[in-house]
Amino acid sequence: MALTSDERSALWRKRQHEDIAKHEEYKQKERDRYRKKKEKGVIKTVENMTEREHRKQRKN
Repeated sequence: MALTSDERSALWRKRQHEDIAKHEEYKQKERDRYRKKKEKGVIKTVENMTEREHRKQRKN
């Protein structure tokens, strides 16, 4: 029987957490990806948000 998308994702996350080196590498890639988005202006910092944007961000 084939796995559902949720089951595949759960297995992938489980394997990632079991191998500490791979997990750290993944976290570093995510940090780098976030930094790049922030530099490009895709992600705004709180200081650059209007009150309305800030409320909306906290709500979501």
